[in-house]
Amino acid sequence: MTTDAIQLEVLRRGEQLLVVPGVLCEVGFQSLDEVVVVDDGLARALERGERIARAATALRTDKDFATRTPLWKQAGCESNEQFVKGTTVVSIVRDDELTELFFMEASPDLSGFDGHEDPEALGPGTPLGVVAEHVLAMFAKHDR
Repeated sequence: MTTDAIQLEVLRRGEQLLVVPGVLCEVGFQSLDEVVVVDDGLARALERGERIARAATALRTDKDFATRTPLWKQAGCESNEQFVKGTTVVSIVRDDELTELFFMEASPDLSGFDGHEDPEALGPGTPLGVVAEHVLAMFAKHDR
């Protein structure tokens, strides 16, 4: 993974999809404060999220990016546990070498998300329209 890697998390709560851009920091990926609501297609929301993450990466300093408003509040929930309980996630990591997708669901203690399978690797520079199709297929697979 290169230092220009970004993360886009697609969160699904019921019928609602959100894209949360993230940047690579010293301790892993850090979510940014801007959440993209998917209202005009997942591919367009992923493109917007990628632009946000790339802009933040270009401006990166030695400080981590701190999320000012917790994600669970941005999603309209009353607690992190409530948010986690009703949410599934596909994490997308993109850099010059790969595009990788990873499905996650609520951890047993509702403190966060756990992955239970190997990531799906797509080629570097995979168009976000193709990535969106794979994300939706991952959600559908886990609905069965």
